[in-house]
Amino acid sequence: MAAIYLRHKFHGTKVAIAEAEAVADEKNGWERYRVPALFVSEEKLPIQTITGDEIESEELTELRQQWEAKHGKPPHHRKGIQTLRAEL
Repeated sequence: MAAIYLRHKFHGTKVAIAEAEAVADEKNGWERYRVPALFVSEEKLPIQTITGDEIESEELTELRQQWEAKHGKPPHHRKGIQTLRAEL
């Protein structure tokens, strides 16, 4: 399945998933464009680093596991790090 990127001066951008869809859209004023980030070689891509959100996510996962071990069931999905720490 190919992704065809289109833009329109009034409606913004969209992705067509079939050539027939793109052709029909072009008849209605849409134009194709290329997304530069999709055509960058892997050698030029930046090295990914772990962000604070990812570290927090790992900590949250660990706290949920501890909470489940203590209470015998998983915590509510909306409980955050501070709440889980307080309850442990």
